[in-house]
Amino acid sequence: MVLEFYQKVTHKKVPQDFSIIGYDNVFLSRIIEPKLTTMVQNMFQLGYTAATGLSMGQSASQDITFENVLIERGSTGLCKNN
Repeated sequence: MVLEFYQKVTHKKVPQDFSIIGYDNVFLSRIIEPKLTTMVQNMFQLGYTAATGLSMGQSASQDITFENVLIERGSTGLCKNN
């Protein structure tokens, strides 16, 4: 894993020295160590909204906001004071 390699090369630890967050809650985020904190978005809602809007002739440049969910795992923590 890239995260493990980075920690070995820099001698920095997650989350003791820095935090990292992923996106889309991929399977790997649940099995690596430390487990990856991630953002989850509802892909069904995203696709449905896009398809419905386009089929109704709405502009593709229209701003639409979706709620995301943060799943906190072991890759984030309090920042250290330097």
